[in-house]
Amino acid sequence: MRLARFNVITMGFMLLHIGLAQMVPYGLGLESGVHVLAFVSADCKACEVLRQELEGLPVTYIGSEPELDYEPYLQDTSHRLVARTLRVETTPTVLVLKDGQIAEGYTEPIATSEVRMMVEDVANGTRLLDYAYNIAIGERVEGVFANYTGLLVFYRESCEACLRGRDVLAEVCRDTALNITVLVTRGEEPLFEGCPSQHEHARDTAIAWQLPGVPSMVYLKEGLVTWVDLGYREDFREVAEALVATEGEVKR
Repeated sequence: MRLARFNVITMGFMLLHIGLAQMVPYGLGLESGVHVLAFVSADCKACEVLRQELEGLPVTYIGSEPELDYEPYLQDTSHRLVARTLRVETTPTVLVLKDGQIAEGYTEPIATSEVRMMVEDVANGTRLLDYAYNIAIGERVEGVFANYTGLLVFYRESCEACLRGRDVLAEVCRDTALNITVLVTRGEEPLFEGCPSQHEHARDTAIAWQLPGVPSMVYLKEGLVTWVDLGYREDFREVAEALVATEGEVKR
């Protein structure tokens, strides 16, 4: 079954589905090319069956347990940053990636024949990404944020999703060590204790990076893109703590 897609509020550019706009965090080795990312867990019979059916594909398995009998296997450490980023809630879940961005996703029951066809279509260019950012995981940005380290939150007061997440954003600004700058693309600048907000560079940067909507978040490490997110998320506090602790790294 293909993953559900959820619309986001745009900044006047275009309408996009959240699920297919997400990118993998930096450090997984999945930033370029076509990959299959399979989320698995212990004592999951469907996961074991899936391993056999995905044989021959460029698949990487990932789970929260330290050691599982899958090869190659990545442990999703520190608050399940990878699963949270890609909005994965169940196992098994299979994602087809193109240059670190989700091209398509599948949850149980998974038709592996569809996965194989999708991998082929993405590889030969007959299946394009629903949306292409003008920034990429593992690449450096240019301009005013070329040396910035921290989280940039693109925000608009009239955005329903922004307002839903306003209180959590305020708590994270106040209570965590994460360096956050709120870039207001339109409307009045909100006041967040511990987080500066500004209009300057906000809309121009969003357009230059081709961010599809608000709220959008980009984490930079001295100008290097290490994490990108789109849309409202209830678990923003946990994600922020994971970014502070690991900056998107996982154990291989």
